[in-house]
Amino acid sequence: MNLGGYMGSNYLYTGNRGLNTIITGVILAIVIAIGVGALYFSMSEAQANFKVNSITLSDSKVTENQAVSVEVEVANTGGAKGSYEVELTLNGESYDSETVEVKSKKTEVVEF
Repeated sequence: MNLGGYMGSNYLYTGNRGLNTIITGVILAIVIAIGVGALYFSMSEAQANFKVNSITLSDSKVTENQAVSVEVEVANTGGAKGSYEVELTLNGESYDSETVEVKSKKTEVVEF
């Protein structure tokens, strides 16, 4: 009885192209999903994440025209080193800024 298929030495083709297309599509979708998941995992793992831990003034009471130093402690809680810009502002006006590079899981102090 001939079912419309072809049987070679190690290959069986049944003539059911729709099923083969579906199986190939499912396998391709799984491979793409795994690849995208791995890409997302590797990208999200290698990012810096910054947090300002503290801001300290040299004097607790400041008078007009008195010089004051300001220390800002910046922590990087992420998985990669990165740069963070610390901006010194007072009443909405920017007075100074400094960019600091912080290694992963480390802190740096910026002084103005």
